[in-house]
Amino acid sequence: MVRNGKLFRALSALLFFGAFALSAPKAAKAETKFLSFDLAQITVLQGSGNAFSGFASWTPMFDLGFINLKADLGASLLTNGDENFLVPRAQLLGSFGLFSGVNMEVGPGMQMWMEGKTNDPMPMFVGANFRYDMSSMIKPFLSYSGIFLGGLTHEIRVGAGIQF
Repeated sequence: MVRNGKLFRALSALLFFGAFALSAPKAAKAETKFLSFDLAQITVLQGSGNAFSGFASWTPMFDLGFINLKADLGASLLTNGDENFLVPRAQLLGSFGLFSGVNMEVGPGMQMWMEGKTNDPMPMFVGANFRYDMSSMIKPFLSYSGIFLGGLTHEIRVGAGIQF
């Protein structure tokens, strides 16, 4: 795989900071939500095979008034042949409202593929989530991440966020 780290960093910064420019101004309220979690089905599509599993993450959110910043700290258990391995991930997202009840979250992240056959055990990725504010507690979402792992690996998550 040909790596272009400068291009990846530039695209990541453009997507992340583009969220700032596109977000509508909100009244400053500086709200923080620490009891926020995502549960999802995850599909990983890559040239060497596909994987399907569950995914769980802690997703604390910090409302800065003009944009929400969100961390996505989670993991999934994937399979490569007969070998199961853990894939923890960390992502920083900027969240903004697209239209009534629908938010878009975009930002860069990093995963750690804890498997011996992977050439790049800590690939970077860029991801976007579309989240529907169904209620104050439950927020269904659809997520896509393009992971630079020996070629482009596609990761799709469908699930629900839960906030307390």
